[in-house]
Amino acid sequence: MMMDGGGQVALPVARCLGQVPGLSLHVVSDEAGVPLRFSRHRTSFHVRPLATDEQRLAAAHDVIRRVRPDVLLPVLGDDVRFLSQHAASLPPDVRLAPTPPVEAFDTVVNKWRLAQFLEQQGLPGPATILYTADDAFERRLAALTFPVLIKPVRGSSGNGIRQFDTPDALRDALQQQPDAQGLTIVQELLPGYDIDCSVLCQDGAFLAYTIQRGFMARPGAFAPPAGIEFVHDEQVYDVTRRLMAAFGWTGVAHVDLRVDQRDGQVKILEINTRYWTSLEGSLKAGVNFPHLHVLAGLGVTFPMPDYRPVRFVAWDVGLIQKVRYPRRTRFSLGETNLRYMLGDPVAEAIRLGLLAKRKFL
Repeated sequence: MMMDGGGQVALPVARCLGQVPGLSLHVVSDEAGVPLRFSRHRTSFHVRPLATDEQRLAAAHDVIRRVRPDVLLPVLGDDVRFLSQHAASLPPDVRLAPTPPVEAFDTVVNKWRLAQFLEQQGLPGPATILYTADDAFERRLAALTFPVLIKPVRGSSGNGIRQFDTPDALRDALQQQPDAQGLTIVQELLPGYDIDCSVLCQDGAFLAYTIQRGFMARPGAFAPPAGIEFVHDEQVYDVTRRLMAAFGWTGVAHVDLRVDQRDGQVKILEINTRYWTSLEGSLKAGVNFPHLHVLAGLGVTFPMPDYRPVRFVAWDVGLIQKVRYPRRTRFSLGETNLRYMLGDPVAEAIRLGLLAKRKFL
């Protein structure tokens, strides 16, 4: 049973689970018109108010009583934390798919606390300071190498990130944001390239993982890539393994890393506590993370799956890139998720319609 059927990654999660014969997916959402409601991969759909913890618990108990699921599967970050925090309040006859401890979750979603944790654990990451508008901040700023990035302490998908090439430009920008004190970090921009690792863990140990890097950019300096390729990289594997072990992480995560071209070292940037938008790429590479997540919730053991070095492009994003940049955009339809979308046409039409509405209204 999925408690957050309205999120951006809910439909890809359902499509992954839809590849498993005989699996029933029951979905709860506080929105009636979300794409997943029209998906062929869901068994039932239940609209309930979910604005407060009390409403979420009431919805969970009501729908569990009606459909008798075996496992609760959190998909979005807020629901991961909610279900982890309230696991003891759930009916005893339903299992919860692996979720991280609340303390670990709260550290990960706060970029300043994460930077402090990395330093304390001796894990590699970019030099990071917290904006405090005092003399101590100026002393710490003098030790940073420019260019730098400013990031909100809480945020995702590149939102709110800005680059500054000089200390004066940074100071001018921060002085215009008096509310940013204590809520913004300043972080060195590492020269190099991004690389990510998606994981499913139990008590800090890997149950499954894939590693990916971008090969096709999309508009926006800090937007995720339009196309990715799956690779094997021992250094990324080792750094991510040490990171997850340090947290004792349980559940899924998507770790953003960067290879620092100055020393060739892999450094940790951020950790996303939810399923990732390129989830169908992981499926194409041979790892069905949602299915494995459910199996882990049921207590089923399985060998760590291997993954193939394939390329993946979300077909709608790739098509836009092809129109905009025809000479430098190259991919085949076999490298996209078009097959999964054509197999779920009504939900896909609703998804595209909602995207168009948000873009043009």
